[in-house]
Amino acid sequence: MKSFNSSQKLLLPPEDIYDIHPHKKYQILFSHLDSSPLENLNPHGPGRPPISKEALLKTSVRDRFKKSKIPKGDPDARLGVLIHFKKNSEKKIEYFWEYRNHVVLDAISELPVAEIAKPANVSEQTLFIPLFNQVQNSFHFPVKEVLADAMYDVESILKFVINDLRALPRIARNPRWQIHSDVKPAPTGGLICIAGFKMIYWGKFKDRGKIRLKFVCPITHSKKFAKKRPVCPWYHPKFLKGKGCIAYLRGNSNIRASIDYGSESFKKSYNRRTSSERAFSRLLTLSMQNPSVTGLQATANHCTIAHITVLLIALTAAKSGHKDKIRFIKKFLPFI
Repeated sequence: MKSFNSSQKLLLPPEDIYDIHPHKKYQILFSHLDSSPLENLNPHGPGRPPISKEALLKTSVRDRFKKSKIPKGDPDARLGVLIHFKKNSEKKIEYFWEYRNHVVLDAISELPVAEIAKPANVSEQTLFIPLFNQVQNSFHFPVKEVLADAMYDVESILKFVINDLRALPRIARNPRWQIHSDVKPAPTGGLICIAGFKMIYWGKFKDRGKIRLKFVCPITHSKKFAKKRPVCPWYHPKFLKGKGCIAYLRGNSNIRASIDYGSESFKKSYNRRTSSERAFSRLLTLSMQNPSVTGLQATANHCTIAHITVLLIALTAAKSGHKDKIRFIKKFLPFI
């Protein structure tokens, strides 16, 4: 038997032979995704590209959220905004430099059907209809209901769901489209202000294809009314500024009037939207939140491989007779 040559290189490292770090091979798969020309690859050398300072919130960066100041470490990244609506229509705004992965999920199986990655400044609303058209053209799925949060409460999307998909829109109402709490509809038409006065109709105008009816404060816009009631009993700040309250009503038909928002069936269906949260939680297991690459194309490939991995696990579970384990990612990949 020939003596052992210590200078000979091993084809596989010991940790791979003995399966000490099985997740390493999975990481290698994600670290070679950039399809750019070789001269455009990471100039800093092998390994994971450095994360831009703008994406690290704990670092001190001047003008971090100035959208015209593109991060040097990731020139494809764009500034995104997250808006969370709290109680009483309060909202919390967050900014970030990265990308967004837009996904259509099946609410029952909690598996991805279609996805696309875009810079963070691309609105979800603009991708909703193209993604569903892609699903219909590729799979011809019979869509019964569409579940989404208030971000997708847009009239064009609602019309698309009802008229084109022939489905029920189970999309939460956006607080910004509701009548302001300071006013309420009058029984005879028009609006009543917070002080209990019927507001004066002040004309109509077109706004993005919709007809808006304008109503104004009767004290500041009617001398006859002001003689009887010269002061707002609520001392509203707008009255103290001399302008008075202004409110608007929709003049033409509103498709939201045909949606049964308060019904039990709507609430029951909308509650299944939490399946999307669980689906994204599983994707985070596959390094979805912290990709090992930079650039739009590489990040898009990373997201696609993560979704393919989820689907392959579901397919393996179904074909092996374990249909109840189609979502058991950690069961099939216990070391990640």
